[in-house]
Amino acid sequence: MMNYIIYLRKSQKDNPDESIEDVLRKHEIQLQEYALDTLGYNIPEEFIYREVVSGETIEARTEIKKVLSLIEKPNIKGVIVIEPQRLGRGDLQDCGFLVNAFRYSNTLILTPVKSYDLTDKFDRKFFEMELQRGNDYLEYYKEIQARGRLASVKRGNFIGSIPPYGYRKVTVTDTDGRKGYTLEPVPDEAEAVRLMYDMYVNQNTGLQSIAYSLDSLGYSPRNTNLWSPATIKDILSNPVYIGKIRWNWRKNVKIMKDGELICTRPKNALEDCIVVDGKHPAIIDIELYNLAISKQNNNPRVKSYVSVRNHFAGILYCECGRAMVLKPYYKKGTSGTKERASSRILCPNQHHCNNGSALYSLLQHEIVNILTGYLADIKITLTDENPNEDIINDTKIKQLQSRIEHLEAKELSLWDKYSEECMPQSVFQKLITKNEAALTAARKELNNTLAQSTKSFPVRERIDTIQTALDSLQDETIPAEYKNTLLKTCIKRITYSRKKCARNSNHTNTHTLKGWLENPIELDIELNF
Repeated sequence: MMNYIIYLRKSQKDNPDESIEDVLRKHEIQLQEYALDTLGYNIPEEFIYREVVSGETIEARTEIKKVLSLIEKPNIKGVIVIEPQRLGRGDLQDCGFLVNAFRYSNTLILTPVKSYDLTDKFDRKFFEMELQRGNDYLEYYKEIQARGRLASVKRGNFIGSIPPYGYRKVTVTDTDGRKGYTLEPVPDEAEAVRLMYDMYVNQNTGLQSIAYSLDSLGYSPRNTNLWSPATIKDILSNPVYIGKIRWNWRKNVKIMKDGELICTRPKNALEDCIVVDGKHPAIIDIELYNLAISKQNNNPRVKSYVSVRNHFAGILYCECGRAMVLKPYYKKGTSGTKERASSRILCPNQHHCNNGSALYSLLQHEIVNILTGYLADIKITLTDENPNEDIINDTKIKQLQSRIEHLEAKELSLWDKYSEECMPQSVFQKLITKNEAALTAARKELNNTLAQSTKSFPVRERIDTIQTALDSLQDETIPAEYKNTLLKTCIKRITYSRKKCARNSNHTNTHTLKGWLENPIELDIELNF
């Protein structure tokens, strides 16, 4: 039995006064009536997908990804939607992905107005035009929304989705009757904010010490159990606490990196933001705020290096979940100048997780030993690997690519004969249908072969990848940044654990290597294959 799927999603052009549930329910009734008239039955619940949390791209929508995965199965005949734009309103890359997914899986797109078979070039053209029309409307709607948000900000309204610490979001009505949102202090949180400013400015307390004090006094941040210096620093520089509204401080910026489009939220300087008087009351007076800003500007955090120094940056984590950091230590030299001593690796949350630090050289030694042991174990399986497996896959891929090129050329030739040499329509339809079926089968087989080839990770490649990373670790001439890149090719994550030594009369300094030997480093290394 051929199955059909119903996909439901609310669009920006739907009635904004209706909830997502109401819109989806209304569309479901229409599509079920259409299915009953067209197919002769209603679509069962297990084949209905409702996109409740929507997004602009396919990657941001969980339900459409499930649908695109299901249409790869041969028993799925088509997807029923209220209109083509519900499937996607992203950029041209998303549009192309949708077209290829439905075209090469031979899946129909059914709407109450028109059905689309994307193996047909005319239907494919109409479908692409519909998607482009939806994308154009989305861009126009986003511009209108941006202008509306900016106008609301300039009236002093708070339009963010999450209120800053110390405030709650409340509704307010302007004198002209327009509704908006502003902020109202939360007493306990406002008290914590005042304490931060007082300790930082008047008591000259550091950010980490302020975090410890807030934790011990029972003031809790909203999304974590413990305060961090970074969170406190942001609060000490946010003009919202003096009754201002700041907009575009962390604007979404899309950039290309390593061939992929990624979205970043860089922190802009205050002069590059929009700052206006808000409708909410201040928690901090402006003199205290200016002193906090002045202190931060007089003590800038200047990086003494640009490139990576920690070989394990991005892959080494404490068991508490925080990324481990490299901290250099210095000693006084003979001439009175500071000289570099041994570096240590430690957890920035060490005060709470109670994991001890380790000499960086000792940590590297342990990781080298573990990888060397894994390398010895994996070489044993080398004899079980088919040495011709890669050659067979490459040959099959080349053969399929050649066959697809031949079938595509044949399709063009058939169209030429039909249009220029007056081939009978019945003969042309029979030949073109046969050719398209063969072309679809060849493309599907090629995709399956490529996917299987990507999933497999031959033993020889594992050995070469790990060996290269090991060699780089033991070569002092190789830059740390390059070593880090090589390690990431074979290591997904390293979880670190080491219990602190108890002080006793035998060890006046618990940071000595002899004292640490009582509590060895425990590492859990998760590889990429």
